[in-house]
Amino acid sequence: MNNFFLLQKTHTICSKQNSQVKELQKIIFSNKYRHTKKLLWIEGKKLCESYFQNIKNPKKITFVFDASTNKDNIRMFLKENIGIDINFICLKSDLFREISQIENSSGWGIIVQFPKIQTKRMSMDDLIILDGIQDPGNLGNIIRTSAAAGIVNIWLTNGTTDPFSPKVLRAGSGGQFLIKFSFFSDLKEILKRHEITQMQVLATELKGESINLFHKKVDLRHKCAWVFGSEGMGLSQELVKKNKLLSLKVPHSKKIDSLNVASAVAICLFEMKRQRSM
Repeated sequence: MNNFFLLQKTHTICSKQNSQVKELQKIIFSNKYRHTKKLLWIEGKKLCESYFQNIKNPKKITFVFDASTNKDNIRMFLKENIGIDINFICLKSDLFREISQIENSSGWGIIVQFPKIQTKRMSMDDLIILDGIQDPGNLGNIIRTSAAAGIVNIWLTNGTTDPFSPKVLRAGSGGQFLIKFSFFSDLKEILKRHEITQMQVLATELKGESINLFHKKVDLRHKCAWVFGSEGMGLSQELVKKNKLLSLKVPHSKKIDSLNVASAVAICLFEMKRQRSM
């Protein structure tokens, strides 16, 4: 049926007890439910545009909008995305505000399936491993930086926050639609993987006998697996030594205790790109 016709026939939901409202709330606010259903909430024009730019031919989406939203903006969206099966949900303004994750929201968002990223190579190129990154802003920035640096694979341990939560999606600025995520119980499980044995495994830490990232003997021209630990604890020195990871540090003023983990990721990845461009 024509999406423009369906839009006109959509009734406004006024009760928070409505089953569709409850379903929306669980998708948006529950990490466990989101992963069980493999559905995510994308809000904001730029983020939605990024989704459609990078995820080709999505089969079905649910378009959720505030009843007071200008319908011309919605019609413009429909014209740009003809051929997609769209289910519409119209919410009373106060209900939409309860689920909205953006201040001064445009008044609409979409529910879509988790992106399925297809990698072109059978073998793995560079890899980012994140162990216990808990701050949504940090994780989102790491994802955004990784995508900008051409990283395709990110592996996460159970202690890491959900890369598909609304806050991380916003901070990632669409990076989630370019990267394939894999989930593991802990770092020990990851370091036993066959793929890792084919790569140079690098850990960033300030303690121990870390090598200056910019030292001439640090060669990043071959496949790298970068391991970054949590904001507070970092990586276990025992684990680093036991698994013979190459320990690196980003030199900085001693007046500052440490760099933000997202900043460290950016410096490491673009030093790698710099070396490979020479």
